[in-house]
Amino acid sequence: MSNDNSYPFVSVIIPLFNEEKWIGEVITKLLQIDYPKDKYEIIVVDNGSTDNSLEVVKKFDVTIINDPSSKVGGVRNTGTEIAKGEIYAFLDSDCLVGDQWLSAAVKTFKDSNVGAVGGSLLLRENPSWVEKAWAINNVAKEGKTSSLMGGSFILKADLFNRVGKFDKLINAGEDTKLSNRITQKGKQLLFVRECAVVHLGYPSNIYGFCKRQYWHSSSYKTSNNGIKDKVFILVWLALLSLFSLILYLITDNKFTLYGSAFLIVNPAILSIHRIVKSESKYLTLKTILQIYILDLLYLLSRMCGLFTSYILDPYRKN
Repeated sequence: MSNDNSYPFVSVIIPLFNEEKWIGEVITKLLQIDYPKDKYEIIVVDNGSTDNSLEVVKKFDVTIINDPSSKVGGVRNTGTEIAKGEIYAFLDSDCLVGDQWLSAAVKTFKDSNVGAVGGSLLLRENPSWVEKAWAINNVAKEGKTSSLMGGSFILKADLFNRVGKFDKLINAGEDTKLSNRITQKGKQLLFVRECAVVHLGYPSNIYGFCKRQYWHSSSYKTSNNGIKDKVFILVWLALLSLFSLILYLITDNKFTLYGSAFLIVNPAILSIHRIVKSESKYLTLKTILQIYILDLLYLLSRMCGLFTSYILDPYRKN
């Protein structure tokens, strides 16, 4: 990209909700990237913040719009309604970009087979054990993937509109659903090393982690991909194992006791899968135990969210 004509105009869209702690740093980093300043815009969509987030954002030369009633997918979509770019770059309000975040992404679109690109969510400096046990290998990924994350999700505007935008009805998983629709069109999804972002908002304690996982699964009924979603299956197995344990305590039936063993096995399966996928070579016994404990809490929290999704959602107005 040797001249300005090589740089397509990009709309960076940031959903915002009570992120006064991070949003100033996020925008500052965006304004420092190695992309022509007249070739990208920053659109912040406030989702009804009650802290000082908006006051922080107003200090910068960015566009601010309000959408207090939508869920996160709808908030992202609202940003595209005024966006001028031929490329949309979705970034979370607690994620710090690197200098080449946009320039590296734009280069990949020279390949017509590429539908969307994004990056890993890396750890901040001095993370807690909860953060490290969740993001096991703190290394930026590179290459093909089956799904991108909303924290760093970049694609052409025409493809975004053609595949149907983000699902606006679910609490979480809107990025996965959009990823699936893109691949169904025969397009590739890529992790690009330079598109990795530092995720400042990883839950740093057990309470925050469990709360986040409950929220993520509270739309499971409408956001999951059924038997194609391996985590969804594990959550269901864990729930059935819990019922088996309850039945054993009530009936003293040994068969139900065997079924309840999956409460121990399921998080182990998840831990093994995450460790292998992370390709981390420096794990101590303590770290492995921390990963297992976190995965156990993960499944328990998601079980509660699953229950909410199937039992309470039919009675909700929104």
